Amino acid sequence: MSCARGGELREGQMQVTVVSSREPAGKPLTAMKKLPVVVTVDGGLEDLAVMQQHGLRACVGCGCCG
Repeated sequence: MSCARGGELREGQMQVTVVSSREPAGKPLTAMKKLPVVVTVDGGLEDLAVMQQHGLRACVGCGCCG
């Protein structure tokens, strides 16, 4: 995950709004600071390279291949 900084989304990515990790528990959701982040759902060839180099277990463990 990375912060969205006005760049174009690549195939397999989507922008979502999340609550900042610095927000304390118990605060109303509407009062919490929210940030846009880019989530890579499918990294395409990058995922394939990780799987080939480190195996499926490493790929699944890091969350990059589903």
